[in-house]
Amino acid sequence: MANPIRLEQGVVILTAPNGGGKTTLLRTMASIALLHQCGLYVPAQTATVPRYTAIYLRSGANDSQLARMSSFACEMRDMAVVMRTVGCLALIDEPCRGTSTHEGLALLTAIIDELSPTITAVFSTHYHELQPTRQVVNLQLGARVSGVQCLPDYTVRAGRCVRSHALHLAIAVGLPIEVVR
Repeated sequence: MANPIRLEQGVVILTAPNGGGKTTLLRTMASIALLHQCGLYVPAQTATVPRYTAIYLRSGANDSQLARMSSFACEMRDMAVVMRTVGCLALIDEPCRGTSTHEGLALLTAIIDELSPTITAVFSTHYHELQPTRQVVNLQLGARVSGVQCLPDYTVRAGRCVRSHALHLAIAVGLPIEVVR
């Protein structure tokens, strides 16, 4: 699906319901940036892709048993590296989820506020309450609700998705409705 995405220096907050395509979009953006960096064909009608000093894609929970680091500790270590890398593209999928909602929201807000202006970053999140003090671009992946189903349409729009539709997804994948109620 074609989506007009602009990757310029700055921060993008990407929200969408569960199963709405956030992770897929981040991986696609990383692939396009990497293909461009290598001088290869980019699968797009038109594309203007900046040069980056590094491309970071953080997706999923990763711990390091050998280093005795939890998933959250590994994520914070990775964020520290991103924050020190000038001119990079950072694509971070659901950051700060390995701790309490209150602390995760506070940490993510502080990380966004302290990022170097030379970094291009896209954070996909369910923290629709996120209110950083710096200028950000808010994008959402569209969806519509029909009965007990949430139907993503995978189109990028301006604004925020203010519901995760987790209960719709739970029902769709077979969790008993008695549990969801």
